[in-house]
Amino acid sequence: MKTTIKFIFTALIAMLFTSCATTPILQVYYQVYKAKPSEKLIIRDNSLVYEDNGCMIIYNLWGEGGNMGFHFFNKTDSDIFLDLEKSFFVLNGVSYDYFKNRTYSNSTTKGSTSNSVSTFEKKIICIPSKSSKFINEYNVTESFYLDCDLLKYPTSKQVKSKTYNRIESPFVFSNRITYSIGDSKDLIRFQNEFYISEITNYPSSEMIGTTNEETCGQKSFNTKSYFKISSADMFYNKYFKTENDYSINYYRRLR
Repeated sequence: MKTTIKFIFTALIAMLFTSCATTPILQVYYQVYKAKPSEKLIIRDNSLVYEDNGCMIIYNLWGEGGNMGFHFFNKTDSDIFLDLEKSFFVLNGVSYDYFKNRTYSNSTTKGSTSNSVSTFEKKIICIPSKSSKFINEYNVTESFYLDCDLLKYPTSKQVKSKTYNRIESPFVFSNRITYSIGDSKDLIRFQNEFYISEITNYPSSEMIGTTNEETCGQKSFNTKSYFKISSADMFYNKYFKTENDYSINYYRRLR
């Protein structure tokens, strides 16, 4: 009898996991975040730009999760040394290192001989005069943010935004960057700070459009998708509604 009960229980668990694994997606949604930068950053050519006498820092947050990577452009006639050991990404008061002391291994094979070459992560990156390097490590958030004032699964007519000031914002984040110029031992430090000032949940029909591809001024029958909404100071996270999902909308109708 115990063996039979155990078999039935195991079968039910297997059915449950199989059901979850094959649950169809009913609709795709996008949670879109708008970030407000500090006064020292300006929007230029669809980028967020910070500039001082030595460098220009260029951001474009647009993408899934909000990429806090940045282009560091050396404006000077000397080498600039970006100190990753003294540079940090900070999210809601918690700092994360840009320098992680990692080792990278690359394997090469020549004939029957296999060689492995190790590369060590640099604490300090040299950026030559009038050139740039891209530093990429962190995203702002890749999770859905639940706010009871926002419908999780809105129709096109139900879309609305929730706004925040800096104190109320669910995400305050920054890059704290340290560098020096040429042979100087003086360290230059600055912070590029942002906070999420607005969140909106959209059905995919409000976010994604299609258009005919165009080559040399000639449109083809091939179509491509594009974002109807995008900006350097915005980013998104994609999420899904399935048959097993009870939405906030459902619970609100019960109240």
